[in-house]
Order: sequence, then C-alpha cells, then structure tokens
Amino acid sequence: MIADVIPIIRLPRNVSGTYSYNVPLDLAETVKPGTIVSIPFRNRTVAGLVKTVNEPAKMDDLKSIIANQSNAPIVTPEQMRIAVWIANTYSVSLSTSTKLIVPEIPKKLEINIKNPTRKKRVTKKSSNKTEIISFADTKKVDSIIMETVSRGRQALYIAPEKIETRRIANKYASKVENISIWRESAAKKKAFREYLKVLLGETNLIIGTRSSLFAPFFNLKLIIMENESSGSYKSESSPKYHAREVANMLSEIHNAKVIHITDTPSVETYLNDKVSGKRVKTPQRSISVVDMKEERLKGNYSNISEQLQKAVEESIRHEKNVFLFLNRRGHSSSVTCKDCGHTILCPECDLPLVFHVNKRLICHHCRHREELPPLCPSCFGPEIKLTGKGTQKIENEIAKLFPKINITRLDSDTKQTSNQIKKSKPGIFIGTEFALPRIDWNSIETVGIINADQALCRPDFRAGESTYKTLKRFLSPNLIIQTYNPDNVVIKSIAQNKPDLFYNHEIKLRRTLGYPPFTTILKLTYKNKDEKRAVGEAMHMYNRLKKYLPKEKSENIEISRPFPSYRKRVRGNYQFNLIIKIKRDNREESALSKINELITEPGWVFDRNPESLL
Repeated sequence: MIADVIPIIRLPRNVSGTYSYNVPLDLAETVKPGTIVSIPFRNRTVAGLVKTVNEPAKMDDLKSIIANQSNAPIVTPEQMRIAVWIANTYSVSLSTSTKLIVPEIPKKLEINIKNPTRKKRVTKKSSNKTEIISFADTKKVDSIIMETVSRGRQALYIAPEKIETRRIANKYASKVENISIWRESAAKKKAFREYLKVLLGETNLIIGTRSSLFAPFFNLKLIIMENESSGSYKSESSPKYHAREVANMLSEIHNAKVIHITDTPSVETYLNDKVSGKRVKTPQRSISVVDMKEERLKGNYSNISEQLQKAVEESIRHEKNVFLFLNRRGHSSSVTCKDCGHTILCPECDLPLVFHVNKRLICHHCRHREELPPLCPSCFGPEIKLTGKGTQKIENEIAKLFPKINITRLDSDTKQTSNQIKKSKPGIFIGTEFALPRIDWNSIETVGIINADQALCRPDFRAGESTYKTLKRFLSPNLIIQTYNPDNVVIKSIAQNKPDLFYNHEIKLRRTLGYPPFTTILKLTYKNKDEKRAVGEAMHMYNRLKKYLPKEKSENIEISRPFPSYRKRVRGNYQFNLIIKIKRDNREESALSKINELITEPGWVFDRNPESLL
C-alpha cells in the first residue's frame, strides 16, 4: 500500500503538498486517512498526516512510514477541507496550513481512540445563515445555544482573547453539561483530551479563541463570534487567516449558522447580503465631545480638559470609579534632541524608542532596551526632549490633579490579572486596550478618551473603522471624548448614536477608493537583512508582475510600486511591501492563482485583506 502523507512542519509556499510513502505490512490495518504517522523527511523524522491510502503494491524507490502515532484517524475530512482551503486562500504550503488542525500527541499517553461513527449530515440549507445580535440582546443568543445543544448538536463560541473565554465558560457552566475550553491548558495531555472530547462528540459547547475554529467537530451547527471586528481575529503569522473568513467556510462545510455578537460589525460583515438585522441598536448614554482646540484657546494645555476634570471630581465624590483611555503605553513616544533634531531609534527596527519612567528606552516591537543617555548620541548636546504621551505620563499628570485619589495604571507593562484589578482600591483607572476585557464596567461611572485622534489620524484605510469600534466599546453612563476633530464622521456617529452614519460613509469611501469589501487586497512583504537585496527583489517582483499578468486583466488589477513598511526594519530585517488590488468578480481567483505562480522567491509573505497596509 502507498500512503500520501502531509509533513506537519512549516515548508515554503511553493513546495509539494504531499509525499508518497510505503506502508509496512504491520501498519496496514491502522494507517488510514486522518491518522498521524512518523515519517523520514529530509534526514530527520517528523510527524505526518495521512491524506489518502492507495492499493498499489510497495514501490522500491519510496521510503516507508516508520510508525503510527495514533491508533485510529483523529483528523476529520472536514478539517482536511479547511487545511486545503487555508493553503489556497492564504498562499501557504499545505504542510503549513495542516499544522493548524493537527493536535500534538503527547508521548507516554495511552488513550484508546475509538473510531467514531459519524452522523449523517443534514443536506438541507438553512436561510439567513449569518446574523448580527447586539450585546444588549444576549438572552436571544443563550436561547439559540440551549436549543442547539439540547438537540445533540455542537456549538462553537469564540472570543478574541483567552481572558474572555473564561468569562463565557463561567456563564454557561451551570447551563450546559459538557463544555470544552479549547486549548486553554498548556499541558499537552489535557489539551489532547479536550481534542478527543470534541472529536468523539462528548462535548456540546466548545469555547475558545480563533484556534478553536480548527477543532475536529462532530456535529457542528452553530458558530458564535464575539466582537468579530477585533484585530485579534487576524493571525499575525503565516498563514495570515482571518477567523471571520474561516468561520464562514466552516458554515458552508457543516451547514452551520453564524451569529456575530457585536455592536460594531466590520464593514465586510455589515455589507454582507446574507446578514439579517443590519441596524445595530445600542443603549443610549450620555456622550460629550470636547474640542481640544478650544481648550488650548482657553489656555488649558493639560491633557485633561476642564469638562473631563469636573466629571472625574463628580464621580469621585459619588464614590464611583473612573477609566481614562489612552492606547499608548510608556511615558513618551519618542526621545528627541532639541539642538540637532536627532531621535533615538531602535538599532534593530529603526523605530523611535519609547521612554518609560524608570529611565529606560524600550522598543515595543522587538523589546530592545537601553538606558536614557545623559547627552544626545549624535551632537552630544544636553537638551534631550521627551515628546508624545503614554499612559505613564497621564498617570503622573492625574496624580498631580488628584493627589489623594487611588490611581491604577493598566497596560501590558503592568500585567495585572482581572482578580488583581478587582481588588484594586476604588478610584481612577488609566489604561490601554489591554485593560478593556479586564475592567468591571459596572463599577465605572465616567470614561474619558484622552486622545480620540490617535488612531483616527493613522494613514491607513481601516483607521476610521478602528477608531469607531474602539469608542463603541465603552459602556459607562458618562463618556467624554477629547478630540481635535469634532466634525469627523466617526466622532459624530458615536456622539449621536447613529451607526448608519459611520457605515454608510465608510462604505461609500471604500467603494470609491477601491478597498475591501469591494476589492481583494494582497499585501506582499519581502524581508532581508541586506537592504539593497530587499529593495532589488521587491523591484524585480514588481516588474515581473507588471509584465506577466495577462493584459486582459490589467483593468481589474492595480499594483503599487514597492515601498518600505512602516516598521522598515524589524529584528534586523528590512521589510518592503507590494500592494495589489483585485476587483471582486469571476476572474478574481484566477488572478490570485497567477500571482501565486509568478512569485517564486520563498522569502515573500502573503497577507490577503490585511488589517493594515502600513
């Protein structure tokens, strides 16, 4: 017998997907599609997933499978379909995408894996398969979940972060008997047992982050995503998949309903023709917009407006908590010499080092650290200026305004747990997005957005959407937004509680400029430690694409000239990007396939519909 096996290792995008091996006679009964085997591969032994088994006799020129790691198939046909789809959609090798679905089998673990009798699939297609439900209407979600699991079917509930999966699990612990928290534990044995529970249909409700989409579902009929517009749903490493797109593919494979629990659906989801109930209503609350230009005209050069200061004083008087949001940690965003203008950069990334109050300069990308120099490294002048603001600077400013009030800073530098935060004394919390899933919002009366323009002014097509979804997350009775752009449509939409104002404007803008969901965008990134080689390869590929892409498709394809990434150098590697826009029509997939063929250099990284073009 001959088995076609997928090596479960990261291989370059343009290598073969499967390799053929002889099946030894003593393994012939157990080696089947879906089993995990040990194979010799490039002078070492690696794990492999058996894709198919054929009847031809042994071939002398083939190597043989060494051992069977599982005594029965543990990867389902549906998982294999997802792996193939990921490889084709996100331009990676089948070996790389297969790593997403295959569990790590612990050594010295004896578990009798029974081959499950898989239930016959329901072929009837359901209508309105995608639905948006507001957080204010989660009782409806509870009802749908209970109906699904009571009929012996599986439901998948995914959230952006691990901390949120624990909250969800606690909520349903008393309602659903069999719950699996997907890969919650780092222990291999426990994680593998959870895998088997899903495979054998011993659990009805699976809860996890985006990796739970690759579980071996037995009878999946419901997929629930919380905050599907969260950036955490987009994988930062190859394959750069988006959980929303994988969920939609799972829905097709399993004939499962998709529900988005969100008050801020992505533009892609909002525009989806299949979505019912597009108008997302949220609770009314008091929202004030403070024009910081007027504050400066009044002589207030503080980061805290008069209105916000008064609101904080009022909340403290009522013994209520306050949360001040600034999505930048550290004290100052850069260190610059006033004499020569030199900015101190990371030696590995060429990005400004961030000043922290312990007089350390830290790169927030590669974690390089160094001491603040007493003199400018360039001109040796003494006038070193700290520019920009982070949570540490705001913390110092608030401490001077409210010296007797307890102040707690919450960002990834403090690394406080939810329990530690709950035990904090009442007062003022200052934090980044790190704090949002960890805060008890029932205890917060006033939220102040220190600088709403921080993300809004980013030169990127998702800047408006990113700012909108961040501002909508704050659930306090009193929200004060500080901005230099009070007439911006994002700010107006939030202040007036009119989601359609933002979405209609954003949809029109993207249609005009040719951005998703009206086009597919490929961001191709090439990295090399030699800057000249990186530039040369980027230009070579640009010219190759312009020359060989079929002329009849030129009207549907727009290719940018190469440009350095915003993070031009990361960990010593120079990065250059190519942006390709492809109109969405019946020729889209053939164009993507042709691009994939033309890019042969293995150093290129594909990012389909990226979160950022920078």
